[in-house]
Amino acid sequence: MKKHAKSLATAVLATLAACGGGAKESPIGEGWGEGKRPPEVRLKVIRADAPRETPALTEAEAAAAARDRMAFGLHLYGLAKGDGNTVVSPTSITLALGMLYGGSSGAAAEGLTKAMYQSLPPERFHASLNVLDAALASRGAGITKGSARLALANQVFARGVSAPYLDLLARHYGTGVADIAGLEPPAVLKLVND
Repeated sequence: MKKHAKSLATAVLATLAACGGGAKESPIGEGWGEGKRPPEVRLKVIRADAPRETPALTEAEAAAAARDRMAFGLHLYGLAKGDGNTVVSPTSITLALGMLYGGSSGAAAEGLTKAMYQSLPPERFHASLNVLDAALASRGAGITKGSARLALANQVFARGVSAPYLDLLARHYGTGVADIAGLEPPAVLKLVND
């Protein structure tokens, strides 16, 4: 179980970072920790031209997705709880791991399936996360300036990804991949964590 939790934590840390992706190229670094990052560090977000889908789920798929998210959230809570108050909101982590899962195969895909308590087939799993993300985003529609609004920011950082993976990210997550080609791991960690 410890190994499973460590793998899950590593996957979460590797996929969570700040930056949405609406444009073909995003100036990651501008406005994020000004003075902490050299201004010349810019990552290109590579995206497929596919439009974001607006899938529908069957009642059974929606129920399965809700059960899976609840099981995953309770598991995270069990890993995170301490002596004081503990609050766990697994939505952003689930979306980030969903993006990671979309690019995985073999043992990595199997491990993520188990870690996220995923019972839906892969394409329907991604569709369920797309529906969840769209539902949350729609709750901010019409929000006036100064009001609270939920904004999730997850980004995949990778080098050399396949066209089908980019297509999946565009269709179900509305994003692409921040290309880290040419950067050494310490520079990538600093960029993501600053």
